[in-house]
This record gives sequence, C-alpha cells and structure tokens, in this order.
Amino acid sequence: MRGSGWMVALVVGLAVGCKGGGSGSECRATMIPIPAGDFVMGCADAEACQEDEAPVHRVATPAFEIDSCEVTVAQYAGCVRAGACTEPSSYSPQCNYGVPDRGSHPVNCVTHDQARAFCAWAGKRLCTEAEWEKAARGGCERDADCEKESPSWPWGAEEPSCGRAVYAPCACRGTCEAGTRPDGASPYGVLDMAGNVWEWVADTYHETYDAAPADGSAWEGGTDRVFRGGSYLSPAGALRVTNRTFMDPGDETDALGFRCCRTPGSPGPAPDATPPPDAPEASDAPSSASDADSSPGPGDTLPTEDQ
Repeated sequence: MRGSGWMVALVVGLAVGCKGGGSGSECRATMIPIPAGDFVMGCADAEACQEDEAPVHRVATPAFEIDSCEVTVAQYAGCVRAGACTEPSSYSPQCNYGVPDRGSHPVNCVTHDQARAFCAWAGKRLCTEAEWEKAARGGCERDADCEKESPSWPWGAEEPSCGRAVYAPCACRGTCEAGTRPDGASPYGVLDMAGNVWEWVADTYHETYDAAPADGSAWEGGTDRVFRGGSYLSPAGALRVTNRTFMDPGDETDALGFRCCRTPGSPGPAPDATPPPDAPEASDAPSSASDADSSPGPGDTLPTEDQ
C-alpha cells in the first residue's frame, strides 16, 4: 500500500461490478485446522518484495485453527446485538455494516480493538502474523524442500485473476460476498487470503523480521498494527502472501476487515455468539451507511497499494 496508486485503485474499485468467475459462497461453518510445524516466512526476492518482508526465516507454529473466510457483516452484527461489539464506522459508502444485502460481505471499517472484541466474543482471537502467512502459503509438512518452494500467492505461482481473487480489476463497487473465489484457496483450503479486504492480525509492525519470534507468537513492542492480504482496491502485486503493511490500531478503512484464529482446546464462544459463517443477513443491523459520498476517512489518506 505504498506509492501513488491508492486513489487510482479506488476509482477502479468504484467503477466496475463483480467480474470473472465468482461463485456462491463456500465459507465453512467450522474452522480449518492448520497442523503444527515449520514453515518459511518472508520473501528473498529483493526486486518483487519490500525490505520489511525480509529476512526469510523458519517459524515453528503450534497447531491452530483459522476461519475459512473473513468475518462477515451478519456475524459481526450478532456481536453488536449482544453488546460485546460496537458498530463499525460508516465514514464511506463502501463501509458494509448496516447496508441492505451486504450481510454476507466481509465486515470492514473496523479498528483493531473492534476486531479483537469480536474474536474474543466468538471464543477466538486475532491470528498472529505468522499464523496468517502459514495459512496462506502452506507449511513444510507439505513439501520437504519448502525453503526453495515459495508461492507468490495462496494458490501458487500463477498470476492473480478475477476467478481467484477480488482485487482492483474485478471489484464489486466495493467488496464481494465472502468465499466466492474457491479457485483462490490456500493449500489448506482457506478462502479470500488474497483480496476482498485486508485483514488485521495481532502483531505490531516492525521494519524487518530481524529478531522476530520463531514460535509463531504475536510480535509486540511496536505501535502500529499489521494487516495482510490485499483488498478489492489492490493491484495484483499487493496480493502476495508475504506482503505486509500497517496502520494505527485506532484507525479504520473500507478496505480492511479481519478473520479469527483459535488454539485447539481453548474456551468456547459466548452463549449468545452466532454460528459462523452461515448466519442470516444482518437485516436488523442499523442502516447507518449512506449511498452518498461521505466525508474523507482514514482510507482516503492511506498510502497506496501499488506494490
């Protein structure tokens, strides 16, 4: 998200409808298990990647589970009704909460604290950055030569297409429904790890991976929080599995949402938590977003997605 292309991507995102091979949602009601073990994190290609994606290093994560899709408006609305979450911002017409027919879209325009609150209510937590990248690219249990085999995108080495991801050339005047690009699934079957909305993770931002945790835990000690995966505004390069960017945790943007992870055996959700991800449309969510242009918000001042 660096450079001068953010507003160009924004115009593209607003000018087109959904394109290219999207299907009905294939989000799962159960989380996807990710096995314990090593994976290779980061990027060694100095031409294609940014300095903050280096150095490449091995990380050994414990077993964990991850949502198959990004958290939807309908799911988040259940947390708001329960009083455990606050309503997302409606600064932009592309903010999904409270908008008719967007209950199955990813919730966006949420701060880091709002994302954490939802995951806690659901008996989960935000994914660590290492967990997110492992779920997106695969672990060494899949390939003994995993240090050599480094996929650029969740589905492998082939360039992005509208059949695999919701990104700038094929956005839906904003986000698309979650889980409608099964051809873009990660090696574990996790959907929408590239495009639709960026995803908050637990870690604070550091300029390189020097001294990063090797056990898959969240890296603290900074101020800004990391988000991953690219969005409906992104060019193809921003969808890379190693690409990372950051923002003040108190800010939000219409291109940013989240998904949750869970440690096996952790306590379950709150009694009033709605079952993911097949919750009904959030028709009773307050209709606070406007179809008219809203005043500038954090997304209007973010660096651009021209990687």
